[in-house]
Amino acid sequence: MINIKVLFFANFRELLGCSSMSVELKANADIGDLCDAIKEKGENWSALFSNVQSNVKTDLQSKLMIAVNQEMTTLEYSLKNGDEVAFFPPVTGG
Repeated sequence: MINIKVLFFANFRELLGCSSMSVELKANADIGDLCDAIKEKGENWSALFSNVQSNVKTDLQSKLMIAVNQEMTTLEYSLKNGDEVAFFPPVTGG
Protein backbone atom coordinates (compact mmCIF):
# COMPACT_ATOMS: atom_id res chain seq x y z
CA MET A 1 0.00 0.00 0.00
CA ILE A 2 1.05 3.60 -0.60
CA ASN A 3 0.03 6.81 1.16
CA ILE A 4 -0.73 9.90 -0.94
CA LYS A 5 -1.27 13.45 0.31
CA VAL A 6 -4.02 15.17 -1.67
CA LEU A 7 -4.48 18.94 -1.84
CA PHE A 8 -7.51 20.84 -3.14
CA PHE A 9 -7.35 24.48 -4.24
CA ALA A 10 -9.70 27.36 -5.10
CA ASN A 11 -13.36 26.44 -5.59
CA PHE A 12 -12.55 22.71 -5.23
CA ARG A 13 -11.55 23.35 -1.62
CA GLU A 14 -14.76 25.32 -1.07
CA LEU A 15 -16.98 22.71 -2.73
CA LEU A 16 -15.50 19.87 -0.69
CA GLY A 17 -15.03 21.80 2.55
CA CYS A 18 -11.55 20.32 2.72
CA SER A 19 -8.11 21.58 1.74
CA SER A 20 -6.17 18.33 2.15
CA MET A 21 -6.50 14.66 2.93
CA SER A 22 -4.47 11.45 2.97
CA VAL A 23 -5.47 8.50 0.80
CA GLU A 24 -4.15 4.97 1.00
CA LEU A 25 -3.99 3.14 -2.34
CA LYS A 26 -2.69 -0.16 -3.65
CA ALA A 27 0.85 -0.24 -4.99
CA ASN A 28 1.10 0.68 -8.70
CA ALA A 29 -1.93 3.00 -8.46
CA ASP A 30 -2.20 5.93 -10.86
CA ILE A 31 -4.00 9.27 -10.72
CA GLY A 32 -7.12 7.66 -12.17
CA ASP A 33 -7.20 5.19 -9.27
CA LEU A 34 -6.81 8.09 -6.85
CA CYS A 35 -9.76 9.89 -8.46
CA ASP A 36 -11.87 6.72 -8.18
CA ALA A 37 -11.04 6.48 -4.46
CA ILE A 38 -11.92 10.15 -3.91
CA LYS A 39 -15.29 9.75 -5.69
CA GLU A 40 -16.32 7.24 -3.01
CA LYS A 41 -16.15 9.92 -0.28
CA GLY A 42 -19.63 11.30 -1.00
CA GLU A 43 -21.87 13.29 -3.33
CA ASN A 44 -19.78 16.48 -3.66
CA TRP A 45 -16.64 14.41 -4.11
CA SER A 46 -18.28 12.28 -6.77
CA ALA A 47 -19.66 15.34 -8.59
CA LEU A 48 -16.22 16.95 -8.83
CA PHE A 49 -14.63 13.80 -10.25
CA SER A 50 -17.65 12.54 -12.23
CA ASN A 51 -15.97 12.75 -15.65
CA VAL A 52 -12.72 11.18 -14.51
CA GLN A 53 -12.43 7.56 -15.55
CA SER A 54 -9.25 5.66 -14.81
CA ASN A 55 -9.64 3.36 -17.80
CA VAL A 56 -10.38 6.04 -20.42
CA LYS A 57 -8.10 8.83 -21.62
CA THR A 58 -10.03 12.01 -20.96
CA ASP A 59 -9.16 15.61 -21.70
CA LEU A 60 -9.59 17.17 -18.27
CA GLN A 61 -8.12 20.58 -19.02
CA SER A 62 -11.55 22.20 -19.19
CA LYS A 63 -12.48 20.86 -15.72
CA LEU A 64 -9.50 19.83 -13.66
CA MET A 65 -5.75 20.40 -13.46
CA ILE A 66 -3.51 17.86 -11.71
CA ALA A 67 0.00 18.23 -10.30
CA VAL A 68 2.16 15.64 -8.57
CA ASN A 69 4.96 17.03 -6.42
CA GLN A 70 4.31 20.44 -8.05
CA GLU A 71 4.69 19.13 -11.64
CA MET A 72 1.71 19.05 -14.01
CA THR A 73 0.69 15.51 -14.97
CA THR A 74 -2.02 13.23 -16.41
CA LEU A 75 -4.30 10.46 -15.16
CA GLU A 76 -1.78 7.81 -16.19
CA TYR A 77 0.94 9.03 -13.80
CA SER A 78 2.05 6.13 -11.54
CA LEU A 79 1.99 7.23 -7.93
CA LYS A 80 4.67 6.47 -5.38
CA ASN A 81 4.46 6.38 -1.61
CA GLY A 82 4.62 9.91 -0.22
CA ASP A 83 3.60 11.71 -3.43
CA GLU A 84 1.67 14.96 -3.07
CA VAL A 85 -1.18 15.36 -5.56
CA ALA A 86 -2.88 18.71 -6.08
CA PHE A 87 -6.22 19.23 -7.85
CA PHE A 88 -7.25 22.70 -8.99
CA PRO A 89 -9.43 24.37 -11.60
CA PRO A 90 -7.90 25.59 -14.85
CA VAL A 91 -6.49 29.10 -14.75
CA THR A 92 -8.60 31.63 -16.58
CA GLY A 93 -7.52 35.01 -17.81
CA GLY A 94 -9.38 38.21 -18.06
